[in-house]
Amino acid sequence: MIWRDCFEGVQADLRITYTRQAFESDVIIREDITAHPEVAAELLADPTFRLETWTEFIDPPRPRIAERVLAEETDPVRRAAMVEPDLVDAILDFGDLLFVEGKAFDLNQDVARDGLTPARIDLVPDGGAEQKSIPVAKRWLEQDGRFFLIESTALMDLVPVVGALPTPEFRPGQPAMESREEVAKSLPRKMGVERECV
Repeated sequence: MIWRDCFEGVQADLRITYTRQAFESDVIIREDITAHPEVAAELLADPTFRLETWTEFIDPPRPRIAERVLAEETDPVRRAAMVEPDLVDAILDFGDLLFVEGKAFDLNQDVARDGLTPARIDLVPDGGAEQKSIPVAKRWLEQDGRFFLIESTALMDLVPVVGALPTPEFRPGQPAMESREEVAKSLPRKMGVERECV
């Protein structure tokens, strides 16, 4: 199933794929999000700026969580100034359902998808032969009786791919928020699964 242009402030689709072996949720970005003035300003100020998508779960079981660091900030000065200096991924185990590491990928690539293999994106930086994979980290947030899956990736890692997309029309987005708790409190309460871009 695909919900087209279902995000505020950015042209992007939501695609849900459900098979016997797996469930997958993909955000399909249709424009160069780094060309938005607010995003460009954030990237200049902080190259570790992350793109996040939020999915709310209604009355889910509590998952077992195992965390691992995907990317670590090693500069002690920058590390001290950051709220979340490392990109940490949470493997979420719901018993019969396991959320493993996600990957961003380019829809124009011929990616073998068997429903069991996580998606990924391979980039060839500066025309070289070495390829780079872009991880998508997960966090589980419980806030005021609500449950959110937050998926994030370093936006700078996506620049080579989204930079080739059409330039967006300027549409003012939501004001920036300081913390995930602020974002969680600002989201409307709805029934079912809800995705929000922030």
